[in-house]
Amino acid sequence: MKRLSCINWLLIFFNTTLFPAQPFPRFFKELSLLVDTSAYTYPVDTIHFHSVPCLVFRYQNTETPATLSFRLYDNSINRLFFIPAAGIQLLDSVYAIDGEFRCRFLFNQNLTTGGILPLTFVVPGVSDSNTRYQRVYLFPVTKTTIQLRPLNNTLYIGEEMVTELYTNHPENIRITNTWATQNNIDYKLSEKFGQVRLHLVANELGNKTIRLRLQTYIPDLNEKKKPVYDLPEISYDFTVQKSRLQFLSIDNNDITLDNKTKLDGIEVQIDNSLLLQTGKTYRIEASEEQGSPLIAELYTKNHLANNKVLCVLRVYNYHRKPEGYLYIKDGDKSKFITNFNITPQTTISKLSILRPGEDWTTRPVVYPGEQIEVKLEGEALYKADIEFPGAILIEDQSLYRSEDVATYRITIPYTINKKTIELLNHKQRTAHSLKVSEHQKPRAFDFITLVPDNSSYRISEISKPLMCRKTMSDIIVTFDPQKIDEQSKLYGKQYLTLTVRIIDRKNNLIELRELKNIVVCPGENSHRHIYYTGDKCQIGPISINSLINHKTYDLEEWSKLEITLQHQPEKYTTPGEAKQIDIYLQRLINFDIDVSFPAGLLIKKGGESGYGSFSGISMAMIAQFSFYHPHKIARFRPYKIGAGFLALNAFDYSDNSSRDVGAVVLGSLYPTTRDSRLSFPLFLGGGYLLDSKRWFYLVGPGIRIKL
Repeated sequence: MKRLSCINWLLIFFNTTLFPAQPFPRFFKELSLLVDTSAYTYPVDTIHFHSVPCLVFRYQNTETPATLSFRLYDNSINRLFFIPAAGIQLLDSVYAIDGEFRCRFLFNQNLTTGGILPLTFVVPGVSDSNTRYQRVYLFPVTKTTIQLRPLNNTLYIGEEMVTELYTNHPENIRITNTWATQNNIDYKLSEKFGQVRLHLVANELGNKTIRLRLQTYIPDLNEKKKPVYDLPEISYDFTVQKSRLQFLSIDNNDITLDNKTKLDGIEVQIDNSLLLQTGKTYRIEASEEQGSPLIAELYTKNHLANNKVLCVLRVYNYHRKPEGYLYIKDGDKSKFITNFNITPQTTISKLSILRPGEDWTTRPVVYPGEQIEVKLEGEALYKADIEFPGAILIEDQSLYRSEDVATYRITIPYTINKKTIELLNHKQRTAHSLKVSEHQKPRAFDFITLVPDNSSYRISEISKPLMCRKTMSDIIVTFDPQKIDEQSKLYGKQYLTLTVRIIDRKNNLIELRELKNIVVCPGENSHRHIYYTGDKCQIGPISINSLINHKTYDLEEWSKLEITLQHQPEKYTTPGEAKQIDIYLQRLINFDIDVSFPAGLLIKKGGESGYGSFSGISMAMIAQFSFYHPHKIARFRPYKIGAGFLALNAFDYSDNSSRDVGAVVLGSLYPTTRDSRLSFPLFLGGGYLLDSKRWFYLVGPGIRIKL
């Protein structure tokens, strides 16, 4: 188009009329323009455009910096001002170095409005009448290329094809955006996202050629240095075939079939098409054949600015995308195809829970601090938006999601303050929930301490019987609630049973007491402390003497107290702890009166020579001390020491009998066999014979009968 825009003609008229200037050659002695790496000088690069002398320059892109340098015939001028035109942005003011003036400016997007660019320089005078104006006219040119390369050369009757025109200067292409017709093909140009697009709609079958003659805003120069606005002709051969069904997509690919979508419908946006009429109801069926099942109805309302059509969609039947296309029909004739899902409402029929190392369970009970997987089974779960208020949902790509199964991984916070976690779907309650229960796991008895008198034993560390050598005033059982729950592992309330059995030294049961329903609650260090408190929690220690009739301080030596602590099995799902502690009333010395019948004693009397004589059967009554083994239970050492009376030859009633009675100190050695009732001890000792009035010594065996 070899004409100036109206704006540029006005600028030329305004500058030449209001600001009379000296002729272009008489003012500038030298003039050059540097754009990119190319230099353009007067008069080599000057053309006359509509009788206006212009300095031609070539650019590659619209935002290009340039430097204008010049020298003047009038050396007395040392100051100039610059008035830029549209399309030019001044970067530096005009400055002079050694008589050469320079100024820098930037070409911007307005460069493509076309025409010449007037640059006005002002030489200030003493008054307005002495002020001079001089203009330099720049004429931009560029080489614009354009190509048509569609993905295929097939057009279909009534179906619009949109393809890109590839160009190096899309902003320089004149686009009318109006439809025109050539060779029975309707076409138009449009611009979108910086691309030049060609729209084609064929109206007749056969082989068709389309030829496009496009123009630019900024021209190029031909060999004669004349501006050329016309681009080379573009031609392309197309094959026009019979109309095919055009695919129209909608903005909602998942529609839920319910009463609302069946009766009232929902608004959707569908792709625009020249053949799609507004204000019309179309049937959507499952196949192209006549009489196929009705899936939905589509009522087209009006066109939108985004090249979509606003519609009301009413659905009547289920459909899945993998089942095939849906056909949009006008009556029984198919016009378009589309595809989207029509599915039932999301329903959850089953909820299961998986814990690490366990199997799936349908018991919807969770515990604070644990991480679990939740599996939902039902319908249309792939479009569900499930939330677990109060729990932490963990995103994990390994979790499975399908139409009928969905899995989630959640963490129950230690500090959760609700008893029920509702399952929400799109912020709406479902019929399922998770019940939050407190942990109830048996813990090892490291939180229980046994205190007999001044000693203290942790129950979990007792591995052998306890020996008490002193009289026990009482036995106390204490609990440390702070040790039950840990920071990362919770056990909850501990339900215990305490049993006390008292057995005498002959292994006879003399008393049995049982204390049930002992509840020990975790202490304040537990995350869940405030949820454990209650009237049933055991606060203080337990005194054994308060439970039994035979008090610990009245028990005989070597009596045994069996104290058994165990978790109540009905309160737990896993086996609990059970611990029995045996406490013995240990003694080291025993004092008793022993009657024995020594026989064959070798007796050495004072004043007699020789080894002495053997006695007959004697009878001894000795008050003696027995010694218990310190590391065995109620087991004597094999020796005894005592003092008493010995009747020598007590059963000798002959006339020459040597009977006598002596006071003796006697030591004896006994066999350690416990089951034998008849034993033969050895005696060693000495004393004073009361009848003979002499000292004597003795050694020899005896007979002991255990009744």
